[in-house]
Amino acid sequence: MFTKVIKVVAALALLAGLFSHSAADYRKLIFAVVWMAALVVLAQAFHRTNYFWAAVFLAMACLFNPILPIALPASTGLMLEMAAAIVFMISLAVLRSKPRLSIASITGPGSGSESL
Repeated sequence: MFTKVIKVVAALALLAGLFSHSAADYRKLIFAVVWMAALVVLAQAFHRTNYFWAAVFLAMACLFNPILPIALPASTGLMLEMAAAIVFMISLAVLRSKPRLSIASITGPGSGSESL
């Protein structure tokens, strides 16, 4: 559930940055949110041994690094932001959390209070 919320927040931050005229003021904040979300999803992909998606999110973490930003032309940056939002949305379906199974009971459903 935590990673699902992180992915949705990152995708919404990217889309808000694309469609907002005042996004230039919040660019570092958006990059920080996307960078942290990419690192969380990177860890999730490694945990699932899905190395392709781990490599995708490692590249995304490098591109959206707020500490050492990469200078790109505006059109390329907008394309990458749109692609990153799409990748976060796709990862919602591809890297789903597996449901936790309940522990089976030692006593069967029909045993009730039988004495041994």
